[in-house]
Amino acid sequence: MNLATRVRILVVIFWAIGMPLIVLSFVAIPLALNPAAPASRLLWILVPVLGLAVSISCIRALLRMSALVARCLNDDGSGATTLSF
Repeated sequence: MNLATRVRILVVIFWAIGMPLIVLSFVAIPLALNPAAPASRLLWILVPVLGLAVSISCIRALLRMSALVARCLNDDGSGATTLSF
């Protein structure tokens, strides 16, 4: 799988999973603090944690890939890269 495909997949994961979970966190946090059954509280606590974990890991991987491309472009100064887009 080439780099461009991995970038597209990470962006889709970020917007399809990470952002909805973060937005749902505004509902989940008050429900997690509500004195209800411990099982439902635990599930509502997991929503913001999973949203942040997915979002941070996607952004981190995208930044690493960006640094890899920049390093490949600047290695010999010619601007030529061995990466295929």
